[in-house]
This record gives sequence, structure tokens and C-alpha cells, in this order.
Amino acid sequence: MSKSEEYALEELFNDDEIVIRPADKGSGIVVMDSTDYIKKLKGAISDSGTYVEVTDDKTKSVQNNVKKRW
Repeated sequence: MSKSEEYALEELFNDDEIVIRPADKGSGIVVMDSTDYIKKLKGAISDSGTYVEVTDDKTKSVQNNVKKRW
């Protein structure tokens, strides 16, 4: 990679107005506007068919059960 390419890549990573993430499929990357990225994330987690808010945390109960068995 040339110095100018390294500089350009560094500039992209430091830009708060964009988000750079690995692509879901393949070995590429995705560059998105930060506002659009946040909207997509909020839309995805608000899908009640996929995600449900947990009302009670069962972590302690599971930890205690594991400790009892060991």
C-alpha cells in the first residue's frame, strides 16, 4: 500500500461521519454514513419478531447453578 493510500485510509477511519464495518457476506468492507447506520441498527433491534427485551436478568441464577455443579 502506498503512503497516499495509507493516509487516505487513516482519514476514513478518523472520520466520525462514516462507519466502516466488515461486510456480512464475503471478505469486503462496507462504508456507510453514520446517521444511516444508526437508523438501520435501531430499525433492526426494534423488530419484535427478532428481538425481545429481557425484563429479568437470569445471569446470577445461571452463575449460581454453574458454581453448584463445579
